[in-house]
Amino acid sequence: MKSESYSRLAQETLDRVEGSLVLDTDVERFLANEFERRPFAAPARSGIEMSWRDFFAALPGCHEQGYLRYLSPKTRSGVLPNAEVAAELEKLGGLTPEAFERYFHESQVTFAAQRGGEHWQALGDAERSMAELFDTGVSVTVIATPARTAGTVIHYDDGDVLPIQFQGEKRWEVFEPQDRFPCRRTPPRKLALDEGSLIAHQVYDLEPSDGLYVPRGWIHRVSNRGDEPSLHASFVINANTWLSVFANLMDHAFATLRGRQRWRQALTRADIGSPEALVELDRFVEELRERMRSGMVEGGPASVDFLVNSSAGEELRALARQSIAEMESGPGVRVRRSGAHYLLRHSDNGDCVRVSGDGKRYYDVPSRFFYSVLRQDGTSLADLEGASFSPQEIADGLYTLVYKTGAFRLESSDA
Repeated sequence: MKSESYSRLAQETLDRVEGSLVLDTDVERFLANEFERRPFAAPARSGIEMSWRDFFAALPGCHEQGYLRYLSPKTRSGVLPNAEVAAELEKLGGLTPEAFERYFHESQVTFAAQRGGEHWQALGDAERSMAELFDTGVSVTVIATPARTAGTVIHYDDGDVLPIQFQGEKRWEVFEPQDRFPCRRTPPRKLALDEGSLIAHQVYDLEPSDGLYVPRGWIHRVSNRGDEPSLHASFVINANTWLSVFANLMDHAFATLRGRQRWRQALTRADIGSPEALVELDRFVEELRERMRSGMVEGGPASVDFLVNSSAGEELRALARQSIAEMESGPGVRVRRSGAHYLLRHSDNGDCVRVSGDGKRYYDVPSRFFYSVLRQDGTSLADLEGASFSPQEIADGLYTLVYKTGAFRLESSDA
């Protein structure tokens, strides 16, 4: 099986075996026999737990940061607007843990708290350890489902899911996949749910401290068991694939090529499909290919969708943010790469690129400004002013690149 592409991550992880899994099982056996192959049930690793009190205590912060989703089958989209929920919470006392708890029990609405690792330390520790194990992004969502409800419809995920049950009981009906190895870059497939289309695999009844592994693509239907509400966390392993690398490198290359006047010349309908046009297409593809190759060499991990940031990278970002607070503005100040990883993504705004320092939060930066500061020896503020950037454009650009992403820093030219 090692020659198959989907086992590459498992093999590389076996070679390293750093970090740990959220399931209490032998990691090497799991990687060799279950990972990306079949579902697997095991107890949760010791220390990964959550009480109802701990859950509700963190919800005000989750809500204010926009990470709390309210799922209801009564709406067409399946999601209630945050403003509508906030109005109901106000009637119950405002954004307090007690108001959230009362609303949960009275509304029959499922709470899905995204980025759970940022709000519950035990989950954050487990998330980082598993990210180290797989060398890819891991996310965790905490889901509270009222009694006698399902919360979600039958579906599959484009990442490997590891649910850990905290409170109540939940039934997971797992079916064979209809779309093997989906990923972030593949469109979701409409499931065939008619009789005979779903091939049952197994039913798992999870109680507190139970865990499960469901490979990406495997279909599952989840519902509460008994008359108690359920609380569980779903850890998701987000795979990087060749599709994501190619897509991101094409974005990087296209951002450069669209600035070439040669490719902005007008065409007529008669040009399309002509021998001359095919020659031009070959030239464009070759130039695109070269830009993609250079982007892969220069950008490295910036080509992937999910990045695991080392402690050294976090320190570099922290120092970059510190530099913008300490530096006095002046012509002798330069902006340089901090040394931390940065990731670029396509922006819906054609004049911008999206920049991230952690692979989670992306910020739009004007393309011309970004590529002006992306030089080996950095760029001085005087150079930016000489390039006709206004003081406001410089301040906004540096605040985003230095303070928000941490991928660039400010320093004195005398340093």
